[in-house]
Amino acid sequence: MNRLGSPIWARRSKVCITGTSYGRPDRLRPGIAGYGVQMVKKSAAVHTSATKVLYQDNVPYAIHQYDTHSHAAGPDWGMPPDSFDDPDRVFRTVITIVDDTPTAALIPVNCVIDEVLVSAAVGGSTALEASPEDASTLTGFPEKAISAIGMKEPLPTLIDVAALDFKTVYISAGEEGFTIELSPTDLLRLTNARTAPIARRL
Repeated sequence: MNRLGSPIWARRSKVCITGTSYGRPDRLRPGIAGYGVQMVKKSAAVHTSATKVLYQDNVPYAIHQYDTHSHAAGPDWGMPPDSFDDPDRVFRTVITIVDDTPTAALIPVNCVIDEVLVSAAVGGSTALEASPEDASTLTGFPEKAISAIGMKEPLPTLIDVAALDFKTVYISAGEEGFTIELSPTDLLRLTNARTAPIARRL
């Protein structure tokens, strides 16, 4: 039940909870199902290395589906900003190379990475965005569905400080068309991340 007394899966028409910790809805904290993701249809359960980590760590989360077909101009990152009602809450994972060290950087989908700020945040001198192919190889995820959780090998991780403004945020579930909703506190803990201002508006 949500704080208004209605079932958590019966929220606004644009939002549909399609999975809650795989059989652990009691673990879902009140308010975890936000109003930020525009849904297009109900989804089957999604099982990725990201959801496996969340399940094994007993972390409250929810799976959402989004429209991968966007008419927005700009690069194709796999998470089109106009697919979401509140893109400020949706964070994509950008793999950067800081002084030869792969580093994951999470920024809102309506922003671009600021390499200068990324390098400064980790005490490096230069930062460059990795190619989609290299990012996929480093993380083990598809190019358009890189999740900050459940990577092949953990990477040093930065999360844009804007994530702390929200009760819950959305990240890729590790499969294109699906996001994970969870608290920024859990996201920081699971990724051993630091926060810093690392994004610029499109």
